[in-house]
Amino acid sequence: MKASRLLVSGLLLAGLLQIPQNARAADPKLVEIERDVFDLSAKLDNVTKAQKAQDEQIAALMGLVQQLLDANKQTAQNQASLQQGLGEGIKNLNDQQGKMAIAIGALETRVGQMASESSGVSQSLDALSRKISGLGTKLDDVSNTVRTLPTPATPPVATGPSPEALFESARRDLSSGKDMLAMDEFINYLQLFPKGDDAPKAQYNVGYIYDRAQDYDNAVKAYDAVIERYGDGQWRRDAMFNKAMALKNGDHRTEAVREFKQFVTDYPGDERVDQANVEIKKLGMTPKAPGAGKGKQRP
Repeated sequence: MKASRLLVSGLLLAGLLQIPQNARAADPKLVEIERDVFDLSAKLDNVTKAQKAQDEQIAALMGLVQQLLDANKQTAQNQASLQQGLGEGIKNLNDQQGKMAIAIGALETRVGQMASESSGVSQSLDALSRKISGLGTKLDDVSNTVRTLPTPATPPVATGPSPEALFESARRDLSSGKDMLAMDEFINYLQLFPKGDDAPKAQYNVGYIYDRAQDYDNAVKAYDAVIERYGDGQWRRDAMFNKAMALKNGDHRTEAVREFKQFVTDYPGDERVDQANVEIKKLGMTPKAPGAGKGKQRP
Protein backbone atom coordinates (compact mmCIF):
# COMPACT_ATOMS: atom_id res chain seq x y z
CA MET A 1 0.00 0.00 0.00
CA LYS A 2 2.84 2.32 0.86
CA ALA A 3 4.48 1.62 -2.52
CA SER A 4 1.26 2.37 -4.42
CA ARG A 5 0.92 5.74 -2.67
CA LEU A 6 4.47 6.60 -3.62
CA LEU A 7 3.82 5.49 -7.19
CA VAL A 8 0.73 7.72 -7.51
CA SER A 9 2.57 10.69 -6.05
CA GLY A 10 5.43 10.15 -8.46
CA LEU A 11 3.14 9.91 -11.47
CA LEU A 12 1.36 13.13 -10.55
CA LEU A 13 4.64 14.93 -10.16
CA ALA A 14 5.95 13.60 -13.42
CA GLY A 15 2.78 14.72 -15.21
CA LEU A 16 3.00 18.23 -13.80
CA LEU A 17 6.64 18.52 -14.71
CA GLN A 18 5.82 17.63 -18.30
CA ILE A 19 3.50 20.74 -18.51
CA PRO A 20 5.51 23.82 -19.51
CA GLN A 21 6.24 26.15 -16.66
CA ASN A 22 4.64 29.16 -18.37
CA ALA A 23 1.52 27.12 -18.94
CA ARG A 24 1.40 26.06 -15.30
CA ALA A 25 1.92 29.70 -14.22
CA ALA A 26 -0.78 30.98 -16.60
CA ASP A 27 -3.38 28.56 -15.29
CA PRO A 28 -4.30 29.15 -11.65
CA LYS A 29 -5.84 25.71 -11.36
CA LEU A 30 -2.63 24.08 -12.43
CA VAL A 31 -0.76 26.16 -9.88
CA GLU A 32 -3.21 25.02 -7.22
CA ILE A 33 -2.99 21.45 -8.38
CA GLU A 34 0.80 21.67 -8.35
CA ARG A 35 0.69 23.05 -4.83
CA ASP A 36 -1.69 20.32 -3.75
CA VAL A 37 0.52 17.67 -5.37
CA PHE A 38 3.56 19.02 -3.53
CA ASP A 39 1.60 19.09 -0.28
CA LEU A 40 0.40 15.58 -0.92
CA SER A 41 3.96 14.47 -1.70
CA ALA A 42 5.20 16.04 1.55
CA LYS A 43 2.38 14.36 3.43
CA LEU A 44 3.17 11.02 1.79
CA ASP A 45 6.80 11.47 2.75
CA ASN A 46 5.76 12.14 6.33
CA VAL A 47 3.47 9.12 6.23
CA THR A 48 6.32 7.04 4.87
CA LYS A 49 8.61 8.15 7.67
CA ALA A 50 5.88 7.51 10.23
CA GLN A 51 5.26 4.08 8.70
CA LYS A 52 8.98 3.31 8.90
CA ALA A 53 9.12 4.37 12.53
CA GLN A 54 6.02 2.27 13.23
CA ASP A 55 7.62 -0.71 11.48
CA GLU A 56 10.74 -0.28 13.62
CA GLN A 57 8.60 -0.09 16.77
CA ILE A 58 6.69 -3.21 15.68
CA ALA A 59 10.01 -5.02 15.03
CA ALA A 60 11.22 -3.95 18.49
CA LEU A 61 7.95 -5.14 20.01
CA MET A 62 8.26 -8.45 18.16
CA GLY A 63 11.80 -8.80 19.61
CA LEU A 64 10.45 -8.13 23.08
CA VAL A 65 7.65 -10.62 22.51
CA GLN A 66 10.20 -13.25 21.41
CA GLN A 67 12.30 -12.53 24.48
CA LEU A 68 9.19 -12.91 26.62
CA LEU A 69 8.38 -16.19 24.88
CA ASP A 70 11.94 -17.46 25.44
CA ALA A 71 11.84 -16.36 29.06
CA ASN A 72 8.47 -18.05 29.50
CA LYS A 73 9.85 -21.26 27.96
CA GLN A 74 12.87 -21.17 30.29
CA THR A 75 10.57 -20.49 33.23
CA ALA A 76 8.45 -23.49 32.27
CA GLN A 77 11.55 -25.67 32.04
CA ASN A 78 12.80 -24.42 35.41
CA GLN A 79 9.39 -25.02 36.91
CA ALA A 80 9.34 -28.58 35.51
CA SER A 81 12.81 -29.25 36.96
CA LEU A 82 11.76 -27.75 40.27
CA GLN A 83 8.61 -29.87 40.32
CA GLN A 84 10.65 -32.99 39.51
CA GLY A 85 13.17 -32.21 42.25
CA LEU A 86 10.37 -31.38 44.64
CA GLY A 87 8.65 -34.65 43.76
CA GLU A 88 11.84 -36.64 44.46
CA GLY A 89 12.35 -34.72 47.69
CA ILE A 90 8.79 -35.45 48.76
CA LYS A 91 9.27 -39.14 47.86
CA ASN A 92 12.49 -39.31 49.89
CA LEU A 93 10.78 -37.52 52.76
CA ASN A 94 7.90 -40.00 52.61
CA ASP A 95 10.40 -42.90 52.63
CA GLN A 96 12.16 -41.44 55.66
CA GLN A 97 8.86 -40.90 57.40
CA GLY A 98 7.94 -44.53 56.69
CA LYS A 99 11.23 -45.77 58.16
CA MET A 100 10.81 -43.51 61.16
CA ALA A 101 7.30 -44.82 61.66
CA ILE A 102 8.62 -48.41 61.67
CA ALA A 103 11.42 -47.49 64.10
CA ILE A 104 8.97 -45.63 66.33
CA GLY A 105 6.65 -48.64 66.28
CA ALA A 106 9.49 -50.96 67.30
CA LEU A 107 10.53 -48.51 70.00
CA GLU A 108 6.99 -48.30 71.32
CA THR A 109 6.84 -52.11 71.42
CA ARG A 110 10.14 -52.26 73.32
CA VAL A 111 8.98 -49.56 75.72
CA GLY A 112 5.86 -51.60 76.34
CA GLN A 113 7.96 -54.71 77.00
CA MET A 114 10.22 -52.75 79.33
CA ALA A 115 7.20 -51.43 81.15
CA SER A 116 5.92 -54.98 81.57
CA GLU A 117 9.33 -56.16 82.75
CA SER A 118 9.58 -53.23 85.12
CA SER A 119 6.18 -54.13 86.52
CA GLY A 120 7.33 -57.72 87.00
CA VAL A 121 10.52 -56.57 88.72
CA SER A 122 8.51 -54.27 90.97
CA GLN A 123 6.26 -57.16 91.93
CA SER A 124 9.29 -59.37 92.60
CA LEU A 125 10.86 -56.64 94.75
CA ASP A 126 7.63 -56.25 96.68
CA ALA A 127 7.50 -60.00 97.28
CA LEU A 128 11.17 -60.04 98.31
CA SER A 129 10.58 -57.10 100.64
CA ARG A 130 7.72 -58.99 102.26
CA LYS A 131 9.93 -62.07 102.67
CA ILE A 132 12.73 -59.98 104.19
CA SER A 133 10.24 -58.41 106.55
CA GLY A 134 9.02 -61.87 107.53
CA LEU A 135 12.60 -63.07 108.05
CA GLY A 136 13.28 -60.03 110.22
CA THR A 137 10.33 -60.95 112.38
CA LYS A 138 11.51 -64.56 112.63
CA LEU A 139 15.04 -63.41 113.52
CA ASP A 140 13.63 -61.24 116.26
CA ASP A 141 11.72 -64.23 117.59
CA VAL A 142 14.82 -66.43 117.45
CA SER A 143 16.88 -63.72 119.15
CA ASN A 144 14.34 -63.44 121.93
CA THR A 145 14.32 -67.22 122.30
CA VAL A 146 18.12 -67.37 122.47
CA ARG A 147 18.17 -64.76 125.21
CA THR A 148 15.91 -66.94 127.35
CA LEU A 149 18.00 -70.13 126.87
CA PRO A 150 20.49 -71.06 129.59
CA THR A 151 24.19 -70.78 128.78
CA PRO A 152 25.41 -74.24 127.68
CA ALA A 153 28.32 -75.89 129.42
CA THR A 154 31.67 -75.83 127.63
CA PRO A 155 32.00 -79.13 125.70
CA PRO A 156 35.14 -81.18 126.15
CA VAL A 157 37.87 -80.62 123.56
CA ALA A 158 37.76 -83.35 120.93
CA THR A 159 40.99 -85.18 120.25
CA GLY A 160 41.83 -86.66 116.84
CA PRO A 161 44.34 -89.24 115.74
CA SER A 162 48.00 -88.51 116.21
CA PRO A 163 50.07 -87.59 113.12
CA GLU A 164 51.87 -90.92 113.33
CA ALA A 165 48.60 -92.89 113.48
CA LEU A 166 47.07 -90.91 110.58
CA PHE A 167 50.15 -91.36 108.38
CA GLU A 168 50.39 -95.07 109.19
CA SER A 169 46.73 -95.58 108.31
CA ALA A 170 47.27 -93.86 104.93
CA ARG A 171 50.42 -95.91 104.24
CA ARG A 172 48.59 -99.13 105.10
CA ASP A 173 45.70 -98.30 102.74
CA LEU A 174 48.18 -97.47 99.95
CA SER A 175 49.90 -100.83 100.41
CA SER A 176 46.50 -102.54 100.24
CA GLY A 177 45.70 -100.88 96.86
CA LYS A 178 43.12 -98.47 98.32
CA ASP A 179 44.65 -95.55 96.45
CA MET A 180 41.81 -93.02 96.69
CA LEU A 181 41.27 -93.63 100.41
CA ALA A 182 45.02 -93.39 100.98
CA MET A 183 45.18 -90.10 99.01
CA ASP A 184 42.38 -88.59 101.14
CA GLU A 185 44.28 -89.59 104.27
CA PHE A 186 47.61 -88.18 103.02
CA ILE A 187 45.91 -84.89 102.06
CA ASN A 188 44.19 -84.78 105.48
CA TYR A 189 47.57 -85.32 107.11
CA LEU A 190 49.10 -82.44 105.12
CA GLN A 191 46.22 -80.13 106.10
CA LEU A 192 46.46 -81.00 109.81
CA PHE A 193 50.23 -81.35 110.07
CA PRO A 194 51.87 -79.36 107.22
CA LYS A 195 55.19 -79.32 109.13
CA GLY A 196 54.98 -82.88 110.44
CA ASP A 197 57.94 -85.24 110.17
CA ASP A 198 56.18 -87.30 107.51
CA ALA A 199 54.86 -84.31 105.49
CA PRO A 200 57.45 -84.65 102.64
CA LYS A 201 56.69 -88.35 102.28
CA ALA A 202 52.92 -87.74 102.41
CA GLN A 203 53.17 -85.11 99.64
CA TYR A 204 55.37 -87.45 97.58
CA ASN A 205 52.81 -90.28 97.99
CA VAL A 206 50.04 -87.99 96.66
CA GLY A 207 52.12 -87.55 93.48
CA TYR A 208 52.83 -91.28 93.38
CA ILE A 209 49.10 -92.12 93.52
CA TYR A 210 48.33 -89.66 90.70
CA ASP A 211 51.24 -91.14 88.75
CA ARG A 212 49.95 -94.67 89.18
CA ALA A 213 46.48 -93.53 88.00
CA GLN A 214 48.16 -92.04 84.87
CA ASP A 215 47.00 -88.55 85.86
CA TYR A 216 50.41 -87.17 84.92
CA ASP A 217 49.56 -83.44 85.10
CA ASN A 218 48.40 -83.66 88.73
CA ALA A 219 51.33 -85.95 89.51
CA VAL A 220 53.74 -83.26 88.26
CA LYS A 221 52.01 -80.67 90.48
CA ALA A 222 52.27 -82.91 93.55
CA TYR A 223 55.98 -83.64 92.89
CA ASP A 224 56.58 -79.89 92.40
CA ALA A 225 55.14 -79.28 95.88
CA VAL A 226 57.75 -81.67 97.34
CA ILE A 227 60.58 -79.99 95.42
CA GLU A 228 59.54 -76.46 96.42
CA ARG A 229 58.53 -76.99 100.07
CA TYR A 230 60.69 -79.60 101.69
CA GLY A 231 64.36 -78.81 101.04
CA ASP A 232 67.12 -80.92 99.57
CA GLY A 233 66.38 -84.35 101.01
CA GLN A 234 65.72 -87.85 99.73
CA TRP A 235 62.10 -87.08 98.94
CA ARG A 236 63.07 -84.04 96.84
CA ARG A 237 65.48 -86.22 94.84
CA ASP A 238 62.84 -88.91 94.22
CA ALA A 239 60.22 -86.31 93.39
CA MET A 240 62.49 -84.64 90.82
CA PHE A 241 63.17 -87.91 88.99
CA ASN A 242 59.53 -89.02 89.08
CA LYS A 243 58.44 -85.57 87.86
CA ALA A 244 60.69 -85.97 84.78
CA MET A 245 59.19 -89.42 84.13
CA ALA A 246 55.62 -88.09 84.51
CA LEU A 247 56.39 -85.28 82.03
CA LYS A 248 57.73 -87.84 79.55
CA ASN A 249 54.69 -90.13 80.01
CA GLY A 250 52.41 -87.12 79.61
CA ASP A 251 54.12 -86.35 76.26
CA HIS A 252 55.72 -83.10 77.48
CA ARG A 253 59.03 -83.94 75.82
CA THR A 254 60.87 -80.63 76.11
CA GLU A 255 59.98 -80.21 79.80
CA ALA A 256 60.90 -83.83 80.50
CA VAL A 257 64.38 -83.39 78.95
CA ARG A 258 64.92 -80.24 81.01
CA GLU A 259 63.97 -82.05 84.25
CA PHE A 260 66.15 -85.09 83.48
CA LYS A 261 69.14 -82.81 82.80
CA GLN A 262 68.46 -80.89 86.02
CA PHE A 263 68.35 -84.18 87.93
CA VAL A 264 71.71 -85.26 86.47
CA THR A 265 73.21 -81.86 87.32
CA ASP A 266 71.85 -81.78 90.91
CA TYR A 267 72.54 -85.44 91.75
CA PRO A 268 75.41 -86.71 89.55
CA GLY A 269 76.14 -89.60 91.95
CA ASP A 270 72.58 -90.93 92.05
CA GLU A 271 72.09 -94.48 90.82
CA ARG A 272 69.37 -93.26 88.40
CA VAL A 273 71.66 -90.93 86.40
CA ASP A 274 72.21 -93.63 83.78
CA GLN A 275 68.48 -94.09 83.27
CA ALA A 276 68.01 -90.32 83.09
CA ASN A 277 70.59 -90.12 80.29
CA VAL A 278 68.93 -93.00 78.45
CA GLU A 279 65.60 -91.18 78.64
CA ILE A 280 67.22 -87.99 77.36
CA LYS A 281 68.65 -89.91 74.40
CA LYS A 282 65.26 -91.52 73.67
CA LEU A 283 63.73 -88.06 73.59
CA GLY A 284 66.25 -87.02 70.91
CA MET A 285 68.68 -85.01 73.05
CA THR A 286 72.31 -85.45 74.08
CA PRO A 287 72.88 -87.00 77.55
CA LYS A 288 74.84 -85.00 80.10
CA ALA A 289 76.77 -87.69 82.00
CA PRO A 290 76.92 -91.53 82.41
CA GLY A 291 75.59 -93.39 85.46
CA ALA A 292 73.43 -96.30 86.58
CA GLY A 293 69.74 -96.23 87.66
CA LYS A 294 66.65 -98.21 88.52
CA GLY A 295 63.68 -96.00 87.56
CA LYS A 296 60.73 -94.57 89.50
CA GLN A 297 60.95 -95.18 93.24
CA ARG A 298 58.01 -96.49 95.18
CA PRO A 299 57.49 -95.00 98.63
